[in-house]
Amino acid sequence: MPVSELKRAIKAFYGSPEADWLLGQWNKRWRVYERFGKYYEKRTSTVAKLAEIYPEIQLQAQGFDGSYTKIFGYGSILAEFAPVLHYRVLPCEICIEIDKLDRKLLKNWLKLFEAFDVQPMICFSGHKSWHVHVFVKPKHFELEAFAEHPQAKELTNKVYEFLLDFASSELFDCREAVDTGVQLHSHMIRCVYSPNLKGRKFKVPLNGGSYPVWELPDWIVEIAVEKAKLEKDVRELKRELAEIEERVVRRRNVLPKVLKMLEKYKKSETSGYIYYHCPFKKGEDKNPSFTFNKDRKIFTDWHTGEVLKPQDVLERLIRGYKHK
Repeated sequence: MPVSELKRAIKAFYGSPEADWLLGQWNKRWRVYERFGKYYEKRTSTVAKLAEIYPEIQLQAQGFDGSYTKIFGYGSILAEFAPVLHYRVLPCEICIEIDKLDRKLLKNWLKLFEAFDVQPMICFSGHKSWHVHVFVKPKHFELEAFAEHPQAKELTNKVYEFLLDFASSELFDCREAVDTGVQLHSHMIRCVYSPNLKGRKFKVPLNGGSYPVWELPDWIVEIAVEKAKLEKDVRELKRELAEIEERVVRRRNVLPKVLKMLEKYKKSETSGYIYYHCPFKKGEDKNPSFTFNKDRKIFTDWHTGEVLKPQDVLERLIRGYKHK
């Protein structure tokens, strides 16, 4: 697209915040598009294919001044004309971001994928990293259908973690410098054929411009599913343990309050016990018949023979409980 057509295309949306932002960014930088227009056109085509696979794709534009827009969908004018375009990794996509231009690390990742008979798309980020992209899907699923599945992202992430386990082994030894934020924490990744403003170079594929599709063997899917179930069970167990701990802490914190409430019933105290007139006896309690064991942190009601925890005593005091 010639620069004159680019200007007309943006000005067609004149008055909209997106068009105003674009015109502000491209002002005095039209020559950039003149020199690298072919990259922007390829980017538009690539993003269109991504949106075809996953229509809910989330995008974010970056200006030449380093500013970022809010996240938007594929239908925005920004998707086509933004100086720099980022996107959130698709639910059916694995992206290995290697934050180090180390060819040995990259070669080892390629060997790892080769072990599964997969050849991912390798990209130079435009500055100081490699980006490795591949789509995944279980057998009997169309890629688009899997991308829309509510559990696609969880399954894909488990496969990603499965690959990281292999990468940490002595056989491949390529886990170093991998930034997991893009895959596991929904950070944005630069679109192919977008420039990196720090390195002043474009992100370009080194082995073709298309995303390969890895049809996952059943055994890998089964491992990923079991891994997800196990982690869910662990999360549930941690939650239950936290609730138990919270109850224990509450019980520990109850004792000072109970002792303060019983102060008016206190008769005497020794190194091991506190003696009280029973707070639950109807009428006068002539002899102390309610004791607190300091070592065991328990109360004894000698009228009934009950051994009570501080929490039990507190509940009875609050309810105004009395012996029958």
